[in-house]
Amino acid sequence: MVTTDLSGPMVEAATRALADLPNVTVQRADAVATGLPDAGADGVVMVNLLHIVADAAAILTEARRLLRPGGALVVIDATATGLSVWQLLASIRRVLGRWGFPRAPRGSHNIDQGALEKLVREAGFGSLSGHALTGAGMNAAFVRAVREPEAA
Repeated sequence: MVTTDLSGPMVEAATRALADLPNVTVQRADAVATGLPDAGADGVVMVNLLHIVADAAAILTEARRLLRPGGALVVIDATATGLSVWQLLASIRRVLGRWGFPRAPRGSHNIDQGALEKLVREAGFGSLSGHALTGAGMNAAFVRAVREPEAA
């Protein structure tokens, strides 16, 4: 299994956290162009990525390239959609306490369930299923989709 991140500090943290798992490799890579082989993955999992990038479609295109036909994509992305004012304020407070004054990454935006499903479909995935996940402090959009075999 390969896990990637563009951030050097995140790669270092993941390398430490996953050091006891001999079947996991941590690499620094751009999600738009990972450098990994075509159709070499059974699954691609993205957690809290698409809402912080400028071009979510390009990342989903790369995920599709990485998956073998029949391979699964799983995307879970935080969303403010459906949060009460109090939940939103509590979420902001947690971020402030964790990292100091937050600066939203360039390209940050809210992706609700419908927008996530649309992005995944437009990237060429099929057999899509998913639903909004609700939590005490944050909600998330969830999608599972499959790279369908190419038409002959």
